[in-house]
Amino acid sequence: MTTRVDRMQRTAILAPTKQTQSLEQEQYVKRFDVHQRIQHILMFTTFLTLAFTGLPQKTSMFGVSAWIITSLGGLEIVQLVHRIAAVTMLFDGVYHITYLTYGVLIGRKLQPLAMIPMPKDLRDGIQMFLYYFGLVHERPKFGKFSYLEKFDYWAVFWGIAIIGGSGLVLMFPVEASKVFGGGVIPIALTAHSDEALLAVGWIFIVHFFYVHLAPAVFPFNSSIFTGKVPLHRYKEEHPLDYERMQRVAVRKAIQTEPEKADTTGKEQQPAAMAASQTDPLPPSPQAASSQPDEGNPASAPGGQALGAGEGKEAPARQEHHSEGKEPG
Repeated sequence: MTTRVDRMQRTAILAPTKQTQSLEQEQYVKRFDVHQRIQHILMFTTFLTLAFTGLPQKTSMFGVSAWIITSLGGLEIVQLVHRIAAVTMLFDGVYHITYLTYGVLIGRKLQPLAMIPMPKDLRDGIQMFLYYFGLVHERPKFGKFSYLEKFDYWAVFWGIAIIGGSGLVLMFPVEASKVFGGGVIPIALTAHSDEALLAVGWIFIVHFFYVHLAPAVFPFNSSIFTGKVPLHRYKEEHPLDYERMQRVAVRKAIQTEPEKADTTGKEQQPAAMAASQTDPLPPSPQAASSQPDEGNPASAPGGQALGAGEGKEAPARQEHHSEGKEPG
């Protein structure tokens, strides 16, 4: 005899599968929100502007650099545009830090924490290196962000600190000399130009290659502009985070579906009692022991095991329930 509790259990288990199927039918996974997309647009536009106006100043001894400076209206105009772009990039950095702080402390979002480097990232980098040389046969499995994405992310903070700090010294040389001494000017000039050259080389050689020129996305990866990633590619590139999404769907179904089933059961209780009077079979011991006890929190719908046969499933449900809030 199939009891109401058995039907509730099957509903809770099958519901995540339906949610996962609906997710696959959408064909896209939301990866970046509107704030992240705006911040990236500000970052890459100011970076390109700084590179286009800064490199000619560093290599002004070459004819091409002199031609670029002259074409843009002269050295004063180039320096003005360079400084406006630099201030805009600093504003973008403040915008991003404010966004992170609000999201973690007020919005209780855990997504920013996924960018924190972990020991697994070092192991993933070593495994990927060995994979490229054919020494291992399996690629590392990434979560929401890979080790390269984390490196790119934290390199921006490093670059803004070094290039931005030295740029402020060069922008206000008199004030900086009063505070740090006259020797800070040549140090700032070297740090500013060399670190900027390193950043330009990394972005155009490494970042552009693995983000936009990889075979899976060639010739252009639009995810940072649309905020969405095709589901089939996300499952391949970030399998651990896709598994997390499935666990979240299971946990939500376990928490919500039994409550709906219990509410329906209470509304139809008279009909169920009338039907039980015509049932020639007595209720099974499992059904008798599985009825929710309002005075016992452990027997409430969506909580611990309700029936005698759920001993093996109870730890799994508890694990789903105890996980933190879904990363934003």
